[in-house]
Amino acid sequence: MLIFIAIAIASFLLVAGSFLFGGDDGDHHGDFGHDDHGLDHGLADAEPAISFFSPRVIGTLTMGFGAAGAIARYYGANNLVASLWDWEPAPRSPP
Repeated sequence: MLIFIAIAIASFLLVAGSFLFGGDDGDHHGDFGHDDHGLDHGLADAEPAISFFSPRVIGTLTMGFGAAGAIARYYGANNLVASLWDWEPAPRSPP
């Protein structure tokens, strides 16, 4: 269970650091010394999108993986089942 808790804590620190220190705000406009030839692609007013490979997204996914694995280990699942565990309802006992 310790490995899953370590993954969740490390991922939380990654996400918290990303939110505190920025670095993925999608506002990367710079002047690279090129002339403006009127090649406006109409993206100036577009909604910003978060990349799947963003540190925030990767950190959130691994934080959920670590937390779900720790919860599964707490309830007695082995490491393989805890790694593959999803949020399915518990089986019901027959009446």
